[in-house]
Amino acid sequence: MNRTVFHLVFVILLSLSTIPKTLGQLQCENDTSYLRSLIDLKTATYLDFQGGLYPNGANIMPYAHNAAGMNIARQVLPLDSLGNLDLIDGKAGFICLGASTAGNAFNHFKSVADADPTVNPCLKLVNCAVGAKGLEIMIDTVVNGWYWDTDVMSDLIDANLSRQQVQVIWLMVTSRIDTILTWPYQPFSVTAKYEALMPVLLAKFPNLKQVYLSGFNYGGYADPTKEFYEMIIEPSSYWNNWSVKFLIENQIEGDTDLIYSGPDRKSAWLAWGPHLWADGMRANVTDGLKWNCAIDYKPDGGGYHMSNEGKEKEGKIIFEYFKHAPFAADWFLYKPRWIGCDPELKEEFADALVQEKVSVFPNPANGGFAIYSTTLDFEQAHIQLFNALGQLMDLPEPTMENNNQTIRINCSTMSAGNYIVVITTKNQCISQPLIISR
Repeated sequence: MNRTVFHLVFVILLSLSTIPKTLGQLQCENDTSYLRSLIDLKTATYLDFQGGLYPNGANIMPYAHNAAGMNIARQVLPLDSLGNLDLIDGKAGFICLGASTAGNAFNHFKSVADADPTVNPCLKLVNCAVGAKGLEIMIDTVVNGWYWDTDVMSDLIDANLSRQQVQVIWLMVTSRIDTILTWPYQPFSVTAKYEALMPVLLAKFPNLKQVYLSGFNYGGYADPTKEFYEMIIEPSSYWNNWSVKFLIENQIEGDTDLIYSGPDRKSAWLAWGPHLWADGMRANVTDGLKWNCAIDYKPDGGGYHMSNEGKEKEGKIIFEYFKHAPFAADWFLYKPRWIGCDPELKEEFADALVQEKVSVFPNPANGGFAIYSTTLDFEQAHIQLFNALGQLMDLPEPTMENNNQTIRINCSTMSAGNYIVVITTKNQCISQPLIISR
């Protein structure tokens, strides 16, 4: 080989060796950003803002908001396609909204939930995430009405769920167009868009009760050649978690644009869903969570799409969250009021509903009413009363009479109107109409 050719080959080889090995792939060497997760910060601060998931640096929800959430959870009920109470064939819709990152995780969560017998059999889980779409698309229902009318509603139709049956949402999303990544203005901007989304959700899903939000997981491995790189690379993903924190704190602190009860309701009740951010391989102290680039992230996923292992990990985190959250337990877990949806008991139910003799009297009732049956064991029965809106009413302690064949309940403090009495035993669910008059 002559000297000129040798020199040319040497230059080519040298140039190839100096091309960054990480170009067009995950930046796995960025396995820490040296940022502290919100749950580890607690009362400490990040750029003058106190950490913790909730106000005052706490990771536990304030008592009043928690109590409100548990009360609202009791109002999640099986509904028919028009939104009417249906204790036998009704469904309680729980959907996912966000981009593909949310949808992928939700699919794995759904597979775990569908296989677990402790989960409410009336619960209908539907992935309504739409890939590569952000908050700005979701809140502009005039220009981007197709997002809801075509994409999201089509997912519901395919799952045989109506928008009136949707009562719980898990949301993981951010804005795709906030290009001025300056603290705290960028997370404030995203919070404002979350807030603008809340009345849109109520308009689309009139029986919506609760919205759970999660921020993004670690974005330090992001691929600089991929779209949305600047919105993923740290500290952007970290800041997304602050946006969620700011939104929920706004509701807790009484933001009038986030009222979740009464005639002026503009939002569902809001809470943190599973907290998914950890500083790469530097595990959270509080929960031990960490994200391993080589295992948890898809090699060609841009640093935000997870591998199958990563999706499974996310799915299990989401499942464990909803299984153990006290303000979700009344609708997520299998309770006596959901027995009508148990497919193994459907046939037995059909026979029981025809054969069982139950009387509710007087009807209309004024100061109280009685339930009579010669075959039901009232000591083992669960008695509930629902109003015409499907809301569960508080009942005083009933009294037993006539060798436990009659149960009497005081209704003197209840408003006049139409109600449904529901009697649930371990293998039966019977409903009877009741009118309370004054």
